[in-house]
Amino acid sequence: MLEKYSAHRKRILSIFNQLHAVGAQSDLELPRVVVIGNQSAGKSSVVEAISGINVPRDAGTCTRCPMECRLSSDDGPWSATVSIRLEYDAKSGKRLKEIRELPFGGVIKDKKDVEERLRRAQWAVLHPEAHLSTAMTMSAAELDLESRNFKEFSRNVVCVAIQGQELPDLSFVDLPGLIQNAEAHVVKLVDYMVASYIQGSSLILVTMPMTDDLENQRALKLASTADPKGMRTIGVLTKPDMLGAGSTNSKQRWLDVIEGRISPLQHGYFCTLQPDDADRENDITQSEARKAETEFFSTTAPWDASLNAKAFGTLNLTNALSGRLIDAIEQSLPNIVKDARTRLHRCLLNLDSLPAELTDEPYAHVIGIVSRVTHLVDEYIRGSPVYNTLIQRNRDAYQIFKDAIAETAPVFIPTTESSSDAIPSSSRFTMNLLEVRNHNQQCITRELHGNIPFAAKTMLIEKYQVSWKNHASACAAAIYQNVLNVVLSCTETPDIKRFPELFAFLRSSILDVVEACFGNAKPFVNHEVERELIPFTQMTENLQSATEKFLAEYKGMRAASDKGGNQELSSKPSSISRPEPAKPVSTFTFAPTPVTAPATSGSAASEHWKNFSFGSKAAASTFAQDSSSLKASTNKTDGAANNEFFPFPKTIPALEKSNAFAVPSSATSSTAASSSEPGKSTPAPSFGFGPFPAALPTAKAPSKRGSNTFGARPSASTANEPLAFGVNATQAAPEASKTPSKPGFSDLSNGLGKRAPFASPVEPIWNKSPSAGMFVANQSTVGPFTPAVALDQGEKINQILGHLAELGYTGLVADDLNKLRPGDEFEEELKVMAEVRGYFQVSFTRIVDTLPSTIDIQFVKAVGRELPLHLIGKLGLGSAEGNKTCAKYLTEDPEVAAKREELVARKKRLERVIQELSQFTHAS
Repeated sequence: MLEKYSAHRKRILSIFNQLHAVGAQSDLELPRVVVIGNQSAGKSSVVEAISGINVPRDAGTCTRCPMECRLSSDDGPWSATVSIRLEYDAKSGKRLKEIRELPFGGVIKDKKDVEERLRRAQWAVLHPEAHLSTAMTMSAAELDLESRNFKEFSRNVVCVAIQGQELPDLSFVDLPGLIQNAEAHVVKLVDYMVASYIQGSSLILVTMPMTDDLENQRALKLASTADPKGMRTIGVLTKPDMLGAGSTNSKQRWLDVIEGRISPLQHGYFCTLQPDDADRENDITQSEARKAETEFFSTTAPWDASLNAKAFGTLNLTNALSGRLIDAIEQSLPNIVKDARTRLHRCLLNLDSLPAELTDEPYAHVIGIVSRVTHLVDEYIRGSPVYNTLIQRNRDAYQIFKDAIAETAPVFIPTTESSSDAIPSSSRFTMNLLEVRNHNQQCITRELHGNIPFAAKTMLIEKYQVSWKNHASACAAAIYQNVLNVVLSCTETPDIKRFPELFAFLRSSILDVVEACFGNAKPFVNHEVERELIPFTQMTENLQSATEKFLAEYKGMRAASDKGGNQELSSKPSSISRPEPAKPVSTFTFAPTPVTAPATSGSAASEHWKNFSFGSKAAASTFAQDSSSLKASTNKTDGAANNEFFPFPKTIPALEKSNAFAVPSSATSSTAASSSEPGKSTPAPSFGFGPFPAALPTAKAPSKRGSNTFGARPSASTANEPLAFGVNATQAAPEASKTPSKPGFSDLSNGLGKRAPFASPVEPIWNKSPSAGMFVANQSTVGPFTPAVALDQGEKINQILGHLAELGYTGLVADDLNKLRPGDEFEEELKVMAEVRGYFQVSFTRIVDTLPSTIDIQFVKAVGRELPLHLIGKLGLGSAEGNKTCAKYLTEDPEVAAKREELVARKKRLERVIQELSQFTHAS
């Protein structure tokens, strides 16, 4: 039974010695015995007593590095081997990635040879630059001289493994003694070395000379710091023979310590007696030393009377250490296995997070990286839902450019009011009528009267375009930064950043390409802006449409200002405050083309036509209507009236006859002519939508369903569907006693007057409440062709447009009626305003499209084309020097390489630990 137990202890110590040999203690908490003590505390004597060998102890040759002793009982002859375990770099002091244990000399058969071998091994550890063979062949005199002159310490370990009979199964580490009288960095190094060894689960063997008080023992203080509760500390008291016969109190105090009455420890204290210098000179043997020790404690007071006899003697100390070390190992073994597997798993994860070590040719590896980068750049430039960063950022920059150009639109105030008073908070280019007139007069040179120089308009255009270059430059700069940032981000990958030189090369090359392409694109960008600085367009229809739109709007605003007094104008001409209603006028004027007034069968009709002619400006009483009566008949609030605006008078004179707008047939034309004054014609003012018909057309039969002719009435089967503009096509004019069909038309509230397609019934405008931008008017009774009910302004407008359509003027909308206003003293200025503002619309629409397209083609896409060519040329891919260049750029980051080496070494250690522990478990 005892033999099995002894064999089990041997296997446990053997496996742990192997774990220490492979450096497992750097990754795992392995139990071990650590011997510490002050210098000259008798520590070396205790080590010699336990191990049975002599260790270096001469001045200058004492322990200057850790020494690990592995003792194993064996029935064979005594033997010992010495090795050196390299755990730390001698220069940097950092732990090595791979821990190695190197044999130092052969097997030692004689105990007397061990001390010299240990001295030579310690010299080799302290001189890492020298080869191990140098230490082995150096003469004893040289070794002694070198050792005495060298005062440094090392953290690398000298290991000695001893086998023989009467040896305990024990392993321990002897550390250099704590020193005080030395250089500060040496003291600090030894303290740090001792502190690092006594952490964790190590058993701390503290040697304390009894010649000094317990409170002065520095080694015990370090131990209490690492083990505050004293659960791992074992006290070893040395030099009891140095206490004189008269030191009764001191002896009693130490006895109280040994028996646990003072400063107790979990594992207690042991007291030993070791040979002195004279005994060692006489070559005292181990058996003689142990015999003298036993005799001393059994015959010397107060030790001979102690109740704790097992606390005295080296044999009791050795047996206690061996047993407690084996117990600590067995208790920690399951946790060690679990911890080793956990650490191995973590190590593998960390290795996976690092880029793999290169195994292919540098040339092929660089080609792969360049291909991935350029492909990624191309994806961002082309854009997709996945790679949308660049396109989205550029769209934002283009929108900012568009908004900036829109803000440069000239603000023309079609009044004589000061532009600064009309729009006090605006910083935009603003002019009123007087300022435009003054500008035009200053530009006149040899032009004939009534001709505005082209330069007058170009100068106004240049004024609002003055900031376009800056806006274009800001847009291009924003695109440059977007491209640079996105393309550089394509290199921010671990497989590239692991090579600092390649990473720096790619980023430098990208910067060169982006700057070169941007420099090449600048002339094209400037050209787009400069082209807009010269007024020109072939989109004459767009220009004419915009000009007419703004001219009508300015005229409307001008009329509103004249009727309503000083009206506050906003920065946007289309959103002005509606003026107060003006008093009605008696006639409308349309076109200057002379037209013979159509005759009717009655004199009243003839008189009516005269009053509502297309040329006469004479006032007609039948058109007169007292504004106060009209105002009394309205149901609208004053607030609504104040927000109304319509270019025609607020009231429409009552027409006397139902056929006032009826066009006579050819059969009745002669009758009408005979009843009128022969040879007289009625002149008509200008109407800018085409020539006035020479003869008014005869009323036609209803057009077919689907015709867009104004005034066409549907057939009976579709009578409930909305009409184009509500006039009855089956009658020359509606009778006074009948209510005409309510017109169906588009909502005019947008102020644009566009007709909606005749697809589905539209809510009549008279059912709508007045809103911003809607033409509304006070209700009033209208002449014979309207029902005897109140009509609002919108219905009046539609009836007028409907009758104009019957007369052949189709395609008109409400805004077109602004063009019928009489001449204005500022007509020329209004036209200049309208043309300049209209051209802004054309040039704005053009530049906000052409400039982004130019930047995209000449710069953004050029980067994608030029980058691969630039990289291939710079790397010399395909040339004889290409492989050398690629190899130079693939120099790995030293930190990454060092980390990988460390993890690979740790992986090997842990795998060996797990393998050793598995074999031990199966063997057990």
